[in-house]
Amino acid sequence: MENQQQTTTAATSKVNWKKIVIIFVTGFLVLMAIVFALVFKLTGGLVATTDSLFENIQAQKYASAYDLMSTQYQKKHTIDDWRELVETLSFDSVDDTYWASRNITGDMGSLEGTVTYSDGRKIPMIINFVKEQGDWKVLDFVAYSEPKEDVVLDSRRTASDRVDSGSGALKSDEDLIKETLQQFYLGVEADDYATFYNDYTASSFQKESSLADFNEAFDVYLGNEEWLDPINDGDLAFSSAVEDGILSLVGTFENDTRIVDFDTQFVQEDDVWMVIRIYVGSERK
Repeated sequence: MENQQQTTTAATSKVNWKKIVIIFVTGFLVLMAIVFALVFKLTGGLVATTDSLFENIQAQKYASAYDLMSTQYQKKHTIDDWRELVETLSFDSVDDTYWASRNITGDMGSLEGTVTYSDGRKIPMIINFVKEQGDWKVLDFVAYSEPKEDVVLDSRRTASDRVDSGSGALKSDEDLIKETLQQFYLGVEADDYATFYNDYTASSFQKESSLADFNEAFDVYLGNEEWLDPINDGDLAFSSAVEDGILSLVGTFENDTRIVDFDTQFVQEDDVWMVIRIYVGSERK
């Protein structure tokens, strides 16, 4: 009888534990659902602006669509410039959108995901926003040329083509990093980084670091340009990623004798990618 009572007590205790687990899991799922619902509600304005943009373009209401662009964008680009961009990105044939990441920080926001065209193509895209008088306006686009296969936006890729939101021209990440580091190398050859600092670094970078700071940071290479020879004659391997409008290019140049590794970040200023972070290292093989 006593054993039966112990068994019953143990069984009852086990059942209660299961109930606790079920209640905990249910509560967690409900909490997650609330969080997701809140995120979607807070970022709904970004999606609404994007949907309205595509709908107006497809209805050939170009003036209405252009009005959804930010004041900052409109100051730099006429409606004719903008229509050229729209044609380059084939926005008139966008059939569906999927936003894997939504972000709002103060009066700035972004959507990251893919747009699907009527012919089935899927193109990774980032749309950045700014809030003006309570309304979300499109600040710029960061789009990619057509991939050979589906590409996850945050995957690490080599030499992906990116569309400059101002000119609509395709820019290769490979060309960008090669030009940037070759200009850095020319500064080493000239024993003077002033041209690189003035012409290739972003205004935000220059506010934080003076030319003297830059010279001091990379003083080790002055007179030792052979340490950076792989930039000119080596093989390039790198990865790229974009987050919150910042383009990151990380990789190496390698020849028979040395390896140059780099870690760079860029932002757009007047539709040009400018350096906001640069690290350059070199080692003998």
